[in-house]
Amino acid sequence: YNQPDRIFLMNYDGSLLREADVTFNRNQREPRFHPLIDNQLLFVTDEGGDSDIYVKSAFLEGDSPTNANVTGNLASNETLGAWSPDGSIIAFLSDSGGVRNVWLCDPTGAAYQRLTSFSEPVDWLVFSPNVGENLLLVSMGASGHHHLALVSLTDGTVVEELT
Repeated sequence: YNQPDRIFLMNYDGSLLREADVTFNRNQREPRFHPLIDNQLLFVTDEGGDSDIYVKSAFLEGDSPTNANVTGNLASNETLGAWSPDGSIIAFLSDSGGVRNVWLCDPTGAAYQRLTSFSEPVDWLVFSPNVGENLLLVSMGASGHHHLALVSLTDGTVVEELT
């Protein structure tokens, strides 16, 4: 059988296992919960040829979930969406331009900004947990030769090479 990938939720003790959204018929992966708003998460789907990042809201049992494509205007592959600590920014990876770099958008997907222009692909990112620090930790480099760096959210430059 060929079933799409799904996101499931459960209580911390393993009880009340349920699918987050039975109405969405596309693959769903890489869930990232909003840091401040309950019942909202980012996820990636690759249905239709390229990968896009969606925001899923209201997935409590009995609620009708909504799914909003926040990267649909980019004709490339977007992955690894991450919320900023205050929930005001989404950082993600996009191969627009040929090399995976860090992009930013607002939670509605209305405003995009390419943050980095590295020649090496970025494979992973996470926001600094400290609000106001304006830093991302990224892993980048050729396959098998990754290194960690702190990147400024202000101008996309490497603030410090960690490895």
